[in-house]
Amino acid sequence: MPPKRTATIPTAPEFPPPKTLDEFQKAIIVTEDWIRELEASKALAIADRTKTAKNKRAGKTQIINSIALSIEEGNARLEGLRQGLASVGVGEDSPKRDMVPQNTASLLTHFGEEDAQGEPDPSYTQPALAREVPGSTGSVKDNTPDPSLSNLGNKGEGHEGTQSPDQTLDHEGLEDLKKGEEEKLDATVAETNWDLYTEIAMLVDEDRAASSLSAEGLTAYLNCILLSIENDFEVADDNIDKDPRLVEILEGNKNVLSVWGWRLYLKVRKVVDKYQEMGRLAHVKRTDLLRRLGKSIWTNQDHDPEDGLLKMRDMGDEGEEDEEDVDEEEDEEEEEEDRRTGRPKATTRIGSLTQNAFNALCNALCMEVDIPNGARFDARRFAEFLAGYGTSSILIAMETFIVRRGVTRCHYHTLSDKSSKKNDSTREGVTGVPYSPTKTVFASRRLLRAVPDRLPDQVGLMPRSVEQPEQGPSSINGVTFHELCNFFPRAADGRRYLHCGCDLQDALTDFFFWKAFPYISSRSKGTEELFGMPVPPRIRDGQGVLKPPG
Repeated sequence: MPPKRTATIPTAPEFPPPKTLDEFQKAIIVTEDWIRELEASKALAIADRTKTAKNKRAGKTQIINSIALSIEEGNARLEGLRQGLASVGVGEDSPKRDMVPQNTASLLTHFGEEDAQGEPDPSYTQPALAREVPGSTGSVKDNTPDPSLSNLGNKGEGHEGTQSPDQTLDHEGLEDLKKGEEEKLDATVAETNWDLYTEIAMLVDEDRAASSLSAEGLTAYLNCILLSIENDFEVADDNIDKDPRLVEILEGNKNVLSVWGWRLYLKVRKVVDKYQEMGRLAHVKRTDLLRRLGKSIWTNQDHDPEDGLLKMRDMGDEGEEDEEDVDEEEDEEEEEEDRRTGRPKATTRIGSLTQNAFNALCNALCMEVDIPNGARFDARRFAEFLAGYGTSSILIAMETFIVRRGVTRCHYHTLSDKSSKKNDSTREGVTGVPYSPTKTVFASRRLLRAVPDRLPDQVGLMPRSVEQPEQGPSSINGVTFHELCNFFPRAADGRRYLHCGCDLQDALTDFFFWKAFPYISSRSKGTEELFGMPVPPRIRDGQGVLKPPG
């Protein structure tokens, strides 16, 4: 097995200020070598970061940023050397070694600072366009950096070796070409893995069984799925396809093992089949991938299901959930069942989550940063969970409605009828959900990067962050109110609505009152209890007195 390759930051080459043509030529070649080594190190660091758990990527990101700064320094130095070469009256392009074509798309196209899908981080170096150099007879092109690893380990850091300008593609060049193809394959695999994970994550978010997990349990569940996609933590078994029992489990449509998460697995399997039909699973055996995903989804091995579980619904004979729509009468039955089965009180369930969410809220109010998914998720589920998420700022309330990957959902549809089957386009009469639900993401890539998908983690309180600042936020990571509106679809009548089909203005108004007044009391008994589920959209729509005109 070849030794594991790790990213390093090559030392900048040192040489006296060049004066002659030969000195300029040597300095240019040495500087180009250094930039190539930096690009190779950056490619390794990016690949290493994609294999690291999201809550442990801060150090990897710092390394990538440091390498990017060194690349900028190298390009600036190279530009100065080329201008110096032109100033001595050479009249020809600076010498270049035969470069191996490098078409590898940067992983930063798909993994940014917080791994939000979208455009590259502008702080990272991008290949420059061809430009004219004064005094030269032709244009000098900045060749796309070759992330070949041949320079690493062969010359060592900071090596100042030179190479003949007329060197042709020799054995080392063939190795460069081979490694360049490997880098291209790695980038393609990383893109496929991330796209597959984001689709599965959306299925998890919509799954009724997974909604019974706490924020910590959901984090562990998603991390386990991500690792099963990115890492081959098991040795592939060539005989797995010949095991009829295992094939029956992986390919069948009956929950023969009565496992939790079976319905979700069936949906995930359809996604995997779609990727195979598109030819995007050439790097992995479909059966091996399904086995790893099955273990992650069925048994949830990386965390104790009982530890992260808030509530499990009744299961059918085959371990599958009933899929009836939840209406008001069913809500009352569920509340009665909770009291009968001794479900823990909400204040107890969310006590351990409050500090992180409180810190995230204060940071958002004072420092205008985004809020992790876990805190937003709990704020939509529990009325008594930090009222500021619905009352402190319209920006924060709108951000709380962002589920993940640019999809939005109101607090009611977070808890009931997640697929929004009850809407005006599918039911007779007025349902309170005026628009058809959609899964189309309307936010631009820049907006997705500004409000990224961040799994719940320990959130510290930033300096100068307080609960009640004198002035609220004007943006979220630079995203203004009008830009934040682009997360929400626009109807033909010009109104904004959520992906669940609810009118945005109505949902925000109801969310405000649901968070501001989470308790109800009895005058005759003198008792008080939580209000519970949000009012259904039909009742919400009927409360016209609470809606501003328009």
